[in-house]
Amino acid sequence: MKGLINNRNYWLVGGSLLLAFLCYRLAFKKTIEAWQENRRLNSQLLNVSDLSFQPGYLERKFKNLSAVADLYKVDSINYRSEMIAKVAGIAQQENVKVVNVPLPDEADNTQHLIRQKIEVKGVFYSLLKFYDQVEVRHEAGLVRSVIWKELPAPVNSKKDDQLLMELYLVTVK
Repeated sequence: MKGLINNRNYWLVGGSLLLAFLCYRLAFKKTIEAWQENRRLNSQLLNVSDLSFQPGYLERKFKNLSAVADLYKVDSINYRSEMIAKVAGIAQQENVKVVNVPLPDEADNTQHLIRQKIEVKGVFYSLLKFYDQVEVRHEAGLVRSVIWKELPAPVNSKKDDQLLMELYLVTVK
């Protein structure tokens, strides 16, 4: 037994095993557990990242989109007359003149959308106020685009600040 205590090889092997055990307990064990937890969470993340499998999310998204679409939904039969009446009322308030409301081009309309063009004439600031009111009220539809055109001044007229605004509106059928 005395030979075992004095033999340095046994002390070296015992010390190495003790050092390896302490290293495992203090450093390697936590690293291995963190690596396993990372793999587990990444696999859960891959399963959750496909949102098409979440019916609650899809229902909320559909509800929100339906609420936005309902703001612009109209009866397509009465739409033109109601839209002209609403636009004319706003035009009268802002001192501009509705020049033309052409029939919508059927090729431009889709199964779900009605696109309407309105031509309005007036001075710049009145047209700008008119545009703002149409955009804020949403009564006639959503403003898709606006084109500003300068009208040539008549020969014996002093008004050279007349502009033509082509307003394109979109509404859900």
